[in-house]
Amino acid sequence: MPPRFRDIRRALEKQGVTVMPSKGGSSHWKVEKDGKTYPIPASHGDNTEISEVYVRGVCRALGLDEAELRRNL
Repeated sequence: MPPRFRDIRRALEKQGVTVMPSKGGSSHWKVEKDGKTYPIPASHGDNTEISEVYVRGVCRALGLDEAELRRNL
């Protein structure tokens, strides 16, 4: 089962990543660290299931350790 957005957000914040809603009323949230950003779709808010593609993508885009992120989920 894919992780929920609330779990992803909590795990990212533990790693020092800023998570904020997108401007303009979009359903995507923006995660940012060291000037690098990555969008995560969360159309159902905290209950949105986040695809594994986005979990790997955010780690790759922000230079995070995927294993550590998954431990915090």
